[in-house]
Amino acid sequence: IQRDINQAIETSSGDYVVITGNDIFVKPNWLESLIMPFNVYQDCGVSSLSAREGSGVTIGPPYPVNLIIETVYAPLMMFERKWRFDTAYPGMYGDSDLVMRIIASGKRAYMNCASPIFHFHGMASATILNPESTAHQRDVGLKLFKERWEYSPYLLAKLIMNGAIGGINWAKEYQV
Repeated sequence: IQRDINQAIETSSGDYVVITGNDIFVKPNWLESLIMPFNVYQDCGVSSLSAREGSGVTIGPPYPVNLIIETVYAPLMMFERKWRFDTAYPGMYGDSDLVMRIIASGKRAYMNCASPIFHFHGMASATILNPESTAHQRDVGLKLFKERWEYSPYLLAKLIMNGAIGGINWAKEYQV
């Protein structure tokens, strides 16, 4: 997966790319909302949108609101075209790793809550049809993420490693 996305980025044009999965549904003005953090904050390195997950979990406010907050959540993300995904990740946690690398470079990750997306995590992929493969991808991805970010000074990395942000194990105490 990561190799295919990187190949698509390399053949793209422009300064920024937008990456999304096949399990994302957007609302009107989603692209404008994705671009806005780059126009508002000079230190923006990656932008995403708030979401309602298929499980019912809400990431960010449960309704559209004119608010931009820091995040690491990015199933639909925009970033500078110079970045690439680490191909060591089999699928899961590769996006979180990319966000953390952008943050470690001195940039920030922002979530715009003006145009929430619907993210039906895994509903449009083999996740449901092949849970063993999904579990393997999750385990390998989390292991790689922990190896790289275990001693990170970033709280966001700790939240991801503990299942509070990202992956498929959202912790209920972090719901809004």
